[in-house]
Amino acid sequence: MMTEKLQVLKEAQKHFLASLSMNKFPKLEDLVDVLKESEKTQAEFIEMTFELETVHKYPVKISLQKWFLKYLMDKLEACSCDISEKFFYLYCDLLQREKENQEAQYHHFPLPSSNKCIIIKGDGNFLSGGTTGLSLWQAGFALAEWCLENRERIVGKTVLELGSGCGFTGMAIAAGCSAKQVIMTDGHKKVLQQLVETVNINCSEEIIEVGSEDNQDLLLKTCVEETAVSVLNLPWENSSDVKIEEPPELIIAADVVYDPSSFKDLSKTLLNLLARTEGVEVILACTLRNEDTLNGLFATLGDQVSVIEEQPPGKDYFVYEHQFPVLFFRLTLLS
Repeated sequence: MMTEKLQVLKEAQKHFLASLSMNKFPKLEDLVDVLKESEKTQAEFIEMTFELETVHKYPVKISLQKWFLKYLMDKLEACSCDISEKFFYLYCDLLQREKENQEAQYHHFPLPSSNKCIIIKGDGNFLSGGTTGLSLWQAGFALAEWCLENRERIVGKTVLELGSGCGFTGMAIAAGCSAKQVIMTDGHKKVLQQLVETVNINCSEEIIEVGSEDNQDLLLKTCVEETAVSVLNLPWENSSDVKIEEPPELIIAADVVYDPSSFKDLSKTLLNLLARTEGVEVILACTLRNEDTLNGLFATLGDQVSVIEEQPPGKDYFVYEHQFPVLFFRLTLLS
């Protein structure tokens, strides 16, 4: 049973690793109360956040680290508490590193009930490189949570993700759901580059770079534990021309329903994939910004598919911003 003290430290650790802005941190007063207990507790918290080996290799945003550390030091000083020397040494180090004008920043997301962590290279811009695919989106987290809660529907299956973006959802499934294979796809060059980088960061196995004359769309193949992982160029406008080596048994997609101009190509892609394997399902995670937009996709699909709303995940496993409701739908091909 986790003690209340450890629970406070773990919750703060999750928010720190996710690299959220400080106003998103919950109950910082509780964290300060725990750190006031002793310099030993302060040192333990530094070790489980700032001094983690993965944070040194893939840094959380330096300005956020500095702000967080200074906030804690100021609060402890205001209470006339003894402050661990680790705080001062670390703060000086962060000041120096900030001068180096580090550009890359990373987000770390521990998997529940596991020592595994998904690491994503971040970009703070809504639109970067001409695409929204380089950002972390609410529906992607929610879909990963749905998959973890419905693991029995994924174990041993080949899963294909449309519009994989930065790769968080696909990597969470590969690391936490015991799928046979996860095929992450996108159609934008810069997004595909990030997908390859995400797999490289999170995979300790040998990375096999591919892209032969036989299948130029297959960019990478490797394994995460027992799950085969690949990155595939799959532009929706040409999806029927793309060679998929093993037909998927489950198709997933998060936050792909936002641009009505893409619905025709998206619908063709969904229908094409549904027709490849008998009994295949599509799970869509849709951020409800505009109900008319969502209905527009279903209207484009017409009467060829069955659409059933799924239960959303029952709890939050990851730290992320909740701005809009996320709805889940199961699509199957009508005979």
